[in-house]
Amino acid sequence: MISTPYDQIAKEFEAARNQLQPKEFDYLAVVEAPLASSGTILDLGCGTGQPIATHLANRGHCIVGVDASAAMLTFARARLPEHRWIHQFMETVEFDETFDAVVCWDSLFHLPRREHPTVIRKIHQWLRPGGRLMISAAASLKARADSLTSCSGTSSITIAYPPRA
Repeated sequence: MISTPYDQIAKEFEAARNQLQPKEFDYLAVVEAPLASSGTILDLGCGTGQPIATHLANRGHCIVGVDASAAMLTFARARLPEHRWIHQFMETVEFDETFDAVVCWDSLFHLPRREHPTVIRKIHQWLRPGGRLMISAAASLKARADSLTSCSGTSSITIAYPPRA
């Protein structure tokens, strides 16, 4: 059975991460723009399904969520029972299907950097031609003394660019 630290804090995470940030509305609008009103969207590292999967589902999309935390998925399944939730690591999950869009938001940084190319190659295979990707990743700043230190003790920064029209 898969177990993660998020299993211990799922309830607190659910309470804290309950609304989209302004930039997320913008990014999701760009992801959704070319999609049919009922596109199928893969959410890697979906957590509790709140707020991203919920936003997309409320706009008529079918969600396939993947997360390694069973406790987080319990919230997602309760909130959006008509969607598909998969308890698996994003680096080992496999699909024979393709998706209109893939969201990998605030989740890739949990993997060792050496796993990133594998996940990105898989995402490329899973995206339908013309599909959209929303992804975020932290970049190591070992040389910068003034960098932010995360709770894991590693230095990182997340850089987000505004969507292009």
